[in-house]
Amino acid sequence: MLIFLLCLQMWYHLSKTLAEEAAWKFVNENNINMITINPGMVAGSFLQPEVNESIEYILNVINGNSYVLVELCCMKILLSPFLIYM
Repeated sequence: MLIFLLCLQMWYHLSKTLAEEAAWKFVNENNINMITINPGMVAGSFLQPEVNESIEYILNVINGNSYVLVELCCMKILLSPFLIYM
């Protein structure tokens, strides 16, 4: 999965994956309980002036841009081989 994210230069996703791996390593080494929640999409008030990726998908669906569904399906197909090894 990390190689896939590196190849596609998906820096945000890579940072989230590495942070979670580090957290799990820390809790395992220190005998701490931890639960993670990984939502498929997060939407809410903007904290920044630009539209973020999650809101962009919602806006595209609202505006009738059907390529969003194709893009999501393609991403699932691309990720499938990598998910087997996770």
